[in-house]
Amino acid sequence: MKVKENEIAWIANAAMPKGVLFDGPIELIFAAIFAIPKRWRKAEREYAAHTPVWHVDRPDLDNLTKLIGDALNGVVWVDDEQVVRVIASKHYGPESRTDVIVRTL
Repeated sequence: MKVKENEIAWIANAAMPKGVLFDGPIELIFAAIFAIPKRWRKAEREYAAHTPVWHVDRPDLDNLTKLIGDALNGVVWVDDEQVVRVIASKHYGPESRTDVIVRTL
């Protein structure tokens, strides 16, 4: 899991202005999007490509939240204790990716 944490931190570091960390209360919004399984029937794949189909499998949403929170410590904010609101989801889509938005409150 440390590899993923380092990868997230590296991407966030590239997106942040150098030397700037958010302080105060923070809202974390993210969507973990998983690639549509190739084993699904064509109609299922086409539907999931245009309509979010919930991903009810591992990894657990709380584990993803913890992973992102830990990865962004010292990169986007001082400490993940600053995160006071989380809006998170996981679903299938055309390709795997995680979209993250961080806002100060």
